[in-house]
Amino acid sequence: MRINPMRPMMAILRMARRVRFPDEGLTAAAEAAFRLASRNVGAIMLWERRDPLEPHLRSEGEIIDAEVRPALLETLFFVGAPYHDGAVYIQEDKIYRAGCVLPLSENFELAAHYGTRHRAAAGITERSDAVAVVVSEERGTVTAVEEGRIIPVASYEELAAWLNARLRGGEEDSKSRRQYLQEAIRHNWRVKLIVLAAVIALWAVAFNQRENPRDFFTTLAQGVEETFEVPVVYYNLPEGLALDKNRLNKIRVRLKGRRDVLNFLDEGKIRVSINLQNEGAGEVQRTISFRDITLPSGVHLTGAEPPQIRIQLDKIPPKPDSGM
Repeated sequence: MRINPMRPMMAILRMARRVRFPDEGLTAAAEAAFRLASRNVGAIMLWERRDPLEPHLRSEGEIIDAEVRPALLETLFFVGAPYHDGAVYIQEDKIYRAGCVLPLSENFELAAHYGTRHRAAAGITERSDAVAVVVSEERGTVTAVEEGRIIPVASYEELAAWLNARLRGGEEDSKSRRQYLQEAIRHNWRVKLIVLAAVIALWAVAFNQRENPRDFFTTLAQGVEETFEVPVVYYNLPEGLALDKNRLNKIRVRLKGRRDVLNFLDEGKIRVSINLQNEGAGEVQRTISFRDITLPSGVHLTGAEPPQIRIQLDKIPPKPDSGM
């Protein structure tokens, strides 16, 4: 599954601004809905506005990341297709996911003739500011859903107008700037407060490290160098040989990585390991390289002091014969 690492940040930014959808995409979706209805093919289409929808999904389905086109929507909902029974999740001008499983509404006042698709569309729109369109497989009808309310739609033109009114920002455009600002501040204020606290915490870390805050994120991305004193371990010593008692037991290594990774590096678990297998008696000289040290992902060895280790291997004298 392909995951865009910027999507969480994009979702946060979306909360603080107007969300507008291209008219062509909404027209295409309305057209596809009535084509599907004419053949009694069931469907759910879901549009994300400010509230992130992924936390509410029972199953995320699969990422599609394609433009909204009638032919593609019809293919996704085709009877027997893998995504037929799930919802299509539209984010801005793209079909983001298909085959999504939505939470069902717990509203017992919904009419008994509404099936799983309608209850799923009502459930997700009760939990978020999303809007949805449902095509009934049994009756071949199209309904629009907002805030848990299910609204019958008679024609393609009526559905396109309904979607445009809610997703093109027409209602918000009639508000004054002051009204819009007040609404933007109040909407999802808890999430915005958490994000603000996280930003302040990061700036505090930068200050405590005496970094220039403007360069803090650049420093994280590019990496910094730190020097660590670590033990030297010798292993696979051949039988009959002994290590020199004056051997080097500690060495200083220079490591490069992201500042936050290096700050939490456990020095006690880093060591330089020298493999003495197949070595003979005499002086052994070894240049320290990345092969001699095990490091976490994203951390690299850039140098060592001293860069080479010299080890004296001596033959163990035979034990005196006790019978003599």
